[in-house]
Amino acid sequence: MGLFTNLDSERERINKIINNKLQRIYYFDEDTWNLKKKSIARMITYHEGMGECYTLVYFYCLFDKSYQIAHGNCYVSRDGIRKKEIMDHCWCENQEFVYDPTWGNRLFRKEDFYKENQVQNGVSLYSFEEVTENFIKYRSLYHWEHFMLRDHDKDYFAFENCIRRLCKSPNRIRYFYWHRGTSKGKLLTLRLRFRFPQMVK
Repeated sequence: MGLFTNLDSERERINKIINNKLQRIYYFDEDTWNLKKKSIARMITYHEGMGECYTLVYFYCLFDKSYQIAHGNCYVSRDGIRKKEIMDHCWCENQEFVYDPTWGNRLFRKEDFYKENQVQNGVSLYSFEEVTENFIKYRSLYHWEHFMLRDHDKDYFAFENCIRRLCKSPNRIRYFYWHRGTSKGKLLTLRLRFRFPQMVK
């Protein structure tokens, strides 16, 4: 009985973070700012984040440092409907639980998640701070070995300043707009648009 109560209380804590914090983080998909704007909270709650596991996990851990960010390979479905296959995936993990915001906002006991999804050997665990540093260096949340270091130009420092301010005072930000720009199906870069003037005093 105690185990289930513990799981339920952790789920309740996670849902409070989603409902109270992640409503202010907005995601724009495709390559236009006027298309499909939705909050990270909505993507998690209504299962609209298929294929965006790295994004959802990063912004969840912005408000919950009790989890590490895990990068690994396991059996998952591309859209929650099709047959599972081995794919790159990202989830939140600590000694006891695995929280996966992508596939139905699910909380697992760690051993159950690894067994159910047949997690392969070679899982990499990162702190939120480690992921942030690589995010700034490579302008990407994953597969850093495939990206070149960004030149330290005007755009680099603007991006770095934005991310560091977000990480320093996430509870003061009212709106943070996240956009991944694409063109002709090819990933060009990761772009941000943000508003900092409206802060909670």
